[in-house]
Amino acid sequence: MGNKNFLRRAVDALIESRTRQAKRYVERFEAEHDVHKRPEFTKF
Repeated sequence: MGNKNFLRRAVDALIESRTRQAKRYVERFEAEHDVHKRPEFTKF
């Protein structure tokens, strides 16, 4: 029973790590490509 809890926590930690990594990647991409600096008429 305790082993399953440990495994679940390990999987959750991996998912959280990948989520943070993906957010950092998106933030870096947006900063490098000026995503938020588009002209008003292109916003939907």
